[in-house]
Amino acid sequence: MDMRKTTHYSLPTNHSSGFSLIELLVVLAIFSVITAVVLVQGNRFDSSILLTNLAYETALTVREAQVYGISVKGETSASALAFQHAYGVYLNTLDDKSITSFADRNDNQVYDSGDNACGGGSSECLDILKMSRGNHLGKICAISTGVSATEFCSDTNGSFNDLSITFKRPNPDAVIKNGLGTYQNASIYLTSADGLGTRVLKIESTGQISIE
Repeated sequence: MDMRKTTHYSLPTNHSSGFSLIELLVVLAIFSVITAVVLVQGNRFDSSILLTNLAYETALTVREAQVYGISVKGETSASALAFQHAYGVYLNTLDDKSITSFADRNDNQVYDSGDNACGGGSSECLDILKMSRGNHLGKICAISTGVSATEFCSDTNGSFNDLSITFKRPNPDAVIKNGLGTYQNASIYLTSADGLGTRVLKIESTGQISIE
């Protein structure tokens, strides 16, 4: 009788499994959500930067008018360089994509558009700042002078839709005016294309210019 012992050996088996279909779908959904959030936040960041740049560019346009008005900008009149005119900026919510720089040639402290092209003939227009990427002039507000100071805003007063802000030597003070009256300060609301972002440019009659 054969009493030999038989030994059986078995090779180890590695059982490796991949992602199931449900796991793959969950991972793809997470990636999709993260990507969407990043894109939205990125677009909002870009919009905020563009709006901030516009606010500073507008402030520089007002500051340029102030410098022209009190110091360095003159016009040739009767073969001589004259510095008697005020310089300023004009805003109109009916044209909410531009801001006009002008010379107040008839000294009435408001912008007269005239029929001539900007920079030519007797036109008071010197240059136009164009807004892009959907950014626009949201509204303008101003507080009237006098004891009974009243705030006027273009979004609540249909006849209040424009402002002229001028500077004339030797004072750096601003004259803020339109067809309805004269004001002690002005607030210019610049709004992003999606309507979610707003920067406010404030101009005081003392000549102070600030951005909020």
